[in-house]
Amino acid sequence: MSKIIIPNNLKLHDRADKVILSIEGSISDNIMLTGAVRDLKNSCPVITIDVRNNFPEVWENNPYINPIEDDDINVKKININYKIDKKVNNCPYHRIHIYRKILENQLKIDIIPGPLKGDIHLTEKEKQSSLIKEKDYWIIISGTKHNRTSKLWDIKNYQQIVDNFDHIKFVQCGKTKDNHPVLNNVINLLDKTNFRELIQLIHHSVGIICSPGMLMHLSAAIDTKIDKSLYRHCIVVAGGRENSIWNKYPGHQYLSVEGELLCCAEGGCWENTCKNNSMCMNSITSEEVISIMKKYIPKKNDFLKIDSFPKQENDIKQENVPIIPTDKSIKQHKPHQKPNTNYQIQPAIIKNRKVILANGQSPGDILMLTAAVRDLKLSHPEILIDVRTPCPEIWENNPYLTPLKETDKDIEFFNVGYSIVHNSNEGQYHFIHGFRKDIETKLNIKIEPTLLKADIHLSNEEKSWYSAIYEILNKDVPYWIINAGYKKDFTCKQWDFRRYQKIIDNFPHINFVQVGLKHDYHIHPELKGKNLINLLGKTDDRQLIRLVYNSFGVITPCSYTMVLAYSVPAHPRFKRKTRACIVIAGGREPNVWQQAPNQQFLHTCGMLECYDNGGCWKSRVVPLGDGDEKDINNLCTNSIKLQNKQIIPQCMNMISSEEVILIIKKYMKNLKYAI
Repeated sequence: MSKIIIPNNLKLHDRADKVILSIEGSISDNIMLTGAVRDLKNSCPVITIDVRNNFPEVWENNPYINPIEDDDINVKKININYKIDKKVNNCPYHRIHIYRKILENQLKIDIIPGPLKGDIHLTEKEKQSSLIKEKDYWIIISGTKHNRTSKLWDIKNYQQIVDNFDHIKFVQCGKTKDNHPVLNNVINLLDKTNFRELIQLIHHSVGIICSPGMLMHLSAAIDTKIDKSLYRHCIVVAGGRENSIWNKYPGHQYLSVEGELLCCAEGGCWENTCKNNSMCMNSITSEEVISIMKKYIPKKNDFLKIDSFPKQENDIKQENVPIIPTDKSIKQHKPHQKPNTNYQIQPAIIKNRKVILANGQSPGDILMLTAAVRDLKLSHPEILIDVRTPCPEIWENNPYLTPLKETDKDIEFFNVGYSIVHNSNEGQYHFIHGFRKDIETKLNIKIEPTLLKADIHLSNEEKSWYSAIYEILNKDVPYWIINAGYKKDFTCKQWDFRRYQKIIDNFPHINFVQVGLKHDYHIHPELKGKNLINLLGKTDDRQLIRLVYNSFGVITPCSYTMVLAYSVPAHPRFKRKTRACIVIAGGREPNVWQQAPNQQFLHTCGMLECYDNGGCWKSRVVPLGDGDEKDINNLCTNSIKLQNKQIIPQCMNMISSEEVILIIKKYMKNLKYAI
């Protein structure tokens, strides 16, 4: 994307009072623009806005627009169109923000983003009435336009989904001219709804199954009938045409093979007609969608059968879990020592600024800070930057740092964080933007984001070294890194240890490397297997970075290794620009806050009542008795005790080892490896 620099703190008389926006795009483009218009009006209420478009029904009842005459001499007219190409695969934000960025640039103002969704308004009559008498129905869109055949999924898959749920009512919508074959055993509304009737149907629906397109955007933009703050169930059969970061919404299940196939290993291919016989869409099975729907609509005890372990009496929901004694050193000793941050902030603003940024959090957080430092330096090359963090090895070879001392003249010292996390369930930003936004505020400058990944630099010497696995096996092999552990203060991130073992056992011909910090503060199972290399406690930060560099893939919860997986470049021997990565995420953190491009991100956001509006952000499944406030205010309310004595969140229990195994099979089927 082209670089946009937006002036900050402009006075009111420098801004336009009246704006007419002209858009020539599709209905989906108009839906995206409604979100930007909402945010523009909320950020600058004095501006009067009108829109010129081909789909006025999208804008009906919109409270943020007012009629403006074309011949008004005081109006500023803005063409709001843009062109999509493969450059959006490197775009660090969602499609909805493109319109906001265009408006910021044209109007020279800062627009505060609202919820990550379009802004469609129904009348009270539309909300109260329904086109059909059935309740609790799912809408299914089984086709796509003739000029977008790369989005087509086999009609047999849609029919198998319908046939599998005889107790669910499905409503088929769409236009027969746009590759929409008629399904059996559905309420057939093909060619029977206009746009306003369609949004009525969506408002009253439980969920939607569709490919990327208008219905996906409407699913997010239209409030649910129950509560406007809740997610509507939505399963998007996406394939590999479009970048998931560009398209996905909070709570959506976005079935993408992005990164699995070489033709879409760098993001979306953006081809309208597939050159590989729809390989990406054909690799998604109806069973995958059925599995997700069963999580949305569980029968009694379904979750207990999610993996084929023997059923035990103690695999039950825990309501009153006893306190587990723990080592008191947890609170006192952590593996990364925090830096000294007792310095005075220098408020002086000078031309050639010298800035020290400090943060004492975990390595995963520091990785996100590297992205902010990169973007700060690229936006403002004249600023000299240094950092104070507990993980100096992460910063090795970093070209954006200049050694600075706290005692240097005109030094500005800032403790930085990511307070936007408190609004993460609304989906405005990915985690990568957290430090950038905080630095913008504290330095009173604008920083243009560049890439959605942390900034890790390996020297040519490091890249030339034999891998740690070569030194053990005396040969290079494709291997998967597996991080099966968790920190004691964040037990909500743990997954059933037996399921990690099951993955290893299922692939005796694949090499796995187990990593993690061996420390009282960290819990890691001792996984077994002739195909497993145990490096627990045997890598420092730099060694782990090199281990990831030489790996084919990573299996991990939301963690430090997850961020390394998409930030460290892939080794050339794999002939791909991205690394395979499977994240076992559950429902603790919103998918739009954590998921990166080309990842298979297994989340359950929106599936349980305890987090039906984003991530629950709970820390622990049981109290640890260590005096931490997490014992009181941050306990999981929906946990399961397993046969192996683990107590894990229900949201993590809902993810089966079979789901991970299926994804690995897809990755390995398309492995190309050159020694």
